[in-house]
Amino acid sequence: MVGAIGLLEEAFTSTVAAAPNGEVTVELDPSLIDPSFAPDRMEPERDKEFENLKESIVRNGQNVAVCVRRHPELPGRYQLAYGHRRTRAARELGKTVKAVIRNYTDEEMLKAQGNENIPRLSLSFAEKAMHVVNLRQRGFSNAVTNEAVGIHKTDASVLVNVITRIGEDIVRAIGPAPEAGRRRWETIADRIQLEDAKARIKILVADPKFNEMESDDRFKKVLEAVQTAPVSNRISIVSKSGDVIGDIELSKKGGKIHVMDRGFAEFIHERSEILWNEYKKQQS
Repeated sequence: MVGAIGLLEEAFTSTVAAAPNGEVTVELDPSLIDPSFAPDRMEPERDKEFENLKESIVRNGQNVAVCVRRHPELPGRYQLAYGHRRTRAARELGKTVKAVIRNYTDEEMLKAQGNENIPRLSLSFAEKAMHVVNLRQRGFSNAVTNEAVGIHKTDASVLVNVITRIGEDIVRAIGPAPEAGRRRWETIADRIQLEDAKARIKILVADPKFNEMESDDRFKKVLEAVQTAPVSNRISIVSKSGDVIGDIELSKKGGKIHVMDRGFAEFIHERSEILWNEYKKQQS
């Protein structure tokens, strides 16, 4: 007896064929395929390459199968490991999509996605950073995360630090910004700590006109806004997890540290001599 999942597969699988490497490919309705649980792209860009891909599929058909697994939570549906652009192209063209179905665990799927996409995709700084943050939030180890994104642990620390200082919501609003590299993102991360800067940027990105811009233009708008912000000597202190610890107000002669937690203030006071000695050691 054919189960419910089998009936659904039969209903939406029009062709079964052998792939060049001997694997069996099926043709699926793309409406049954959900994105990866950890997408590496921040948003689907309407670029020329994608339009060329659609034209190629119309002329020559789909030459390379996508890779899916059966959805772990939704019977009858699939989850994409790689081949997002091909699947989206087939969906927009009203065509079925050739797919290989594999029994991946979450970690296996993540590695397969990375192995397939890293050599081909040129992820922007923001996309790499958000990918690292998302995977860590899902509980993947640093080693698995770094392998999936194709980066070293030192690079991962830089990526996470920038996202934490700017704020995930603001980075998502800006988008991938493919033309913006590390240095310009770090400029935003530094300047957004100035007094009232983050509040003003949140108002900026909430404007409907802001969302109508291309991602690179949104980035430039935010960069311009933080660079023209009134200069303040007060700098926020934010942990890697995004918690606001306090702030430092600098002056020509010194500075004042204000922390939000009384217990942490006492902790600093008790260890002030240790911190001072460590500072003097670094200066020598």
